[in-house]
Amino acid sequence: MQKTSQPPHNTSCGTVSIVVSNSLTRLNASTVQVTYTVQNTGKATANNVMLTDARLGATNGTPLPQPVGNLAPGATSAPMVVNFTNSTPGTNALLRLNGTYTGGVFNNTKCVTIP
Repeated sequence: MQKTSQPPHNTSCGTVSIVVSNSLTRLNASTVQVTYTVQNTGKATANNVMLTDARLGATNGTPLPQPVGNLAPGATSAPMVVNFTNSTPGTNALLRLNGTYTGGVFNNTKCVTIP
């Protein structure tokens, strides 16, 4: 019986898994600031991570896009901020923080009470 060898494969066993954490603070009568971090809980590096969309209810956040950088497995970004104007205090709204990394996207949506 003759054996043949297969060439090695360069297939990665790891994947990227992005988790976004955030908190809301009222800066003044018309501005809410969201401070967020991005963590890679996966087993592969997330390259070129970028926050591309931020919405609080129907209000778009600024400034966007925001480059986060590369996140190794287990790494968390430095805290970053997005501001929203004309947000009514005490109302419930969906907070959406969405972005991209090389080869994928991440989405984070949760219901919050606007401070």
